[in-house]
Amino acid sequence: MDNSKDVIVSKESIVNVFFVIGMLIAYFGSLLPWFMWPVASTFPLFACLFLFVAFYLSHTMEHPVFDRDGWILPLVLFFIAYTYTLIKRDLNLNGYLMMVFRAMIFMALFRIRKDILMKTVTVIAKAMAWLLVFSIPAYFLYLFGFNLPGRDVVYGDNMYSFTNYYFFLLDDRSMFDLVPRFHSVFLEPSHLGMATVLLLFAQINKWKKWYNLVLLVATFMSFSLTAYVMLVVVVFLHLWIKRKNIIGKIIFIVALITTLVVGSFYYNDGDNLLNNLIVMRMEVEDGEMAGDDRVTEDFQNEFDEYVTSADIFIGRYFDREQNTFGNAGIKVFFYEYGLLGILLVLVFYYLMFKGSNDPRLGWAGFMISMLPFIVSAFPFWFNYLIPIYGLVHSEKLSYSIKDTATDKVR
Repeated sequence: MDNSKDVIVSKESIVNVFFVIGMLIAYFGSLLPWFMWPVASTFPLFACLFLFVAFYLSHTMEHPVFDRDGWILPLVLFFIAYTYTLIKRDLNLNGYLMMVFRAMIFMALFRIRKDILMKTVTVIAKAMAWLLVFSIPAYFLYLFGFNLPGRDVVYGDNMYSFTNYYFFLLDDRSMFDLVPRFHSVFLEPSHLGMATVLLLFAQINKWKKWYNLVLLVATFMSFSLTAYVMLVVVVFLHLWIKRKNIIGKIIFIVALITTLVVGSFYYNDGDNLLNNLIVMRMEVEDGEMAGDDRVTEDFQNEFDEYVTSADIFIGRYFDREQNTFGNAGIKVFFYEYGLLGILLVLVFYYLMFKGSNDPRLGWAGFMISMLPFIVSAFPFWFNYLIPIYGLVHSEKLSYSIKDTATDKVR
């Protein structure tokens, strides 16, 4: 008997390792660091190679680790929503094949035992932090004038052009800036900022851990307005989840933000990073925010005509080859997929985050998932959804919050 138990424990450890590796590939594959560009379109296949092994070994165990119910409906909605986007984009067979592998990743995420799920999210946070531990110092060495080895690289059809310093990328558009925005090995500062904020969201009650402090530093270094807004939202969602009195915190944060904004106007006569990259982008001109550059003027004119037509229900054809650069966000998604596409995404998110032991966790997950969807309009990216899902379905955290609330009532 003892020997069989040893085998079960050993097999479960192997399953855990293969599951974590699969999720790491899915997570970073969605974020597109430069070292994963060669597999940008096929990373779900490589993630599934590890998940297949995890599924198989789990199936042979006396107590499988993929044992949770409630996964069928969200998986069905994923198939419906993703198939709809593929049909609208008129993709070839490879797109549908990758959809199957993406569905496999979601199924593994939806079925894995909750304790393993949350540990996996923590491993992802630590992996991101370790990457940044090397990336941030290398970036500062560049700022201090060190001659670092690098090479010219391009991603996509000349959509992005960088100097690759291996530990971080330098966008060619910002190479002559006094202090270029930091985005580590990822395509854009907002990609890094949103990723670190969502990992911090999933690390509730653990922000004093070294790896979360690294994530917080990287968030500030990104100078991403989106990331800053999301960070404020995350702070208040954490307080709301934990049933804290938020009035005093709101007053403190408003006072802090006001002080920083006013100070940015005066420090160095306004010629500073905070004012140039954040504050000036929030100025409203002719009813539009100055930093709202997600779409071009030509697209906006076409969008204004689109919203008055009957096409808003199922969307219009969007030529990605002609309109790739400079057009992004929820407007583009709405234009391409219509109200039906947005409805399918919302239902998918609702079913994903439904069933948490604490309803506030579920609603918090649903609300925070809306922000990256509005900004980037990539609703199925694993780097957005894995951390949120991990927190929402964390059994231990959910019960501890509910018990705390019950104790206060008593």
